[in-house]
Amino acid sequence: MSETYKRNIETLSNFKHYGVHGVETLKNIEINNKFRIVDGKNGHKCIEYTEGSKSININSCYDPVREGEKWLKGLDIGEDLTIIFGFGAGYHLIDLDKILDKDSKVLIIEPSIECFKCALYINDFTKIFTNDNVFLYIANDVSNLKYILYGLIQEGVYPDIKIAEFIPVERVHRQFFNDVRREILEFLNNVVLNLNTIQFFSKMWTENFFRNLVYTIKSPGISKLFNRFHKMPLIIISAGPSLDKNIELLKDAKGKAVLLCVGTALKALLKKGIEPDLVISI
Repeated sequence: MSETYKRNIETLSNFKHYGVHGVETLKNIEINNKFRIVDGKNGHKCIEYTEGSKSININSCYDPVREGEKWLKGLDIGEDLTIIFGFGAGYHLIDLDKILDKDSKVLIIEPSIECFKCALYINDFTKIFTNDNVFLYIANDVSNLKYILYGLIQEGVYPDIKIAEFIPVERVHRQFFNDVRREILEFLNNVVLNLNTIQFFSKMWTENFFRNLVYTIKSPGISKLFNRFHKMPLIIISAGPSLDKNIELLKDAKGKAVLLCVGTALKALLKKGIEPDLVISI
């Protein structure tokens, strides 16, 4: 085990912005035969990716340091967030801290945990793994990405997000990064929708809050319900096909179980002469 790898793993273990796989998973994973570390032309290591009979270098095998410096020099930092497609061998990320200010946030996305593990043997990433403004998403599944994005963006504003592609990695995982782009676009569309909703309803919500305030103060509170239904079964009733199918059965359940109804199902119950014990509406 190389000293560089040990140092990276030790630092990564204390890095709170590393996901999705835990460090133990990373340590135990075997590097498959698609990725291998090879010697470059000028003595620097590089990562070679093989698919069938075709091999692709994940970084320059001639001068990866110069390639990384050139890429980093052209990096356009977003005001709120910069998303980097591809960790690769990491030459382009070693000096990332030099161009970040205290408000810059960077999310680095790498779909291959095997490639990431190779990189840990090649370069010292201590400066990245100790930077509170750097976040790692190492996974080939985009389903959790939107939750990461919501955690990185200030609520109530439209974010300035820049995307930077490290082409050698992007071309190997083109479909994955297309999926990432769709997730980012969907996230931004949801942000716009939420902002428009807040703008449209904010006055009404404020008025309703003050109109309801007197009733809220007079309300006995949730504590009055403590132990009222001790050891009684609870049926949660929501609107939909299941309610249409089982609504007649709820008549017999009245008095034998607590009927908790959401607001959208209340009319249907009252129409059938069923009065729920509790109604929840937001």
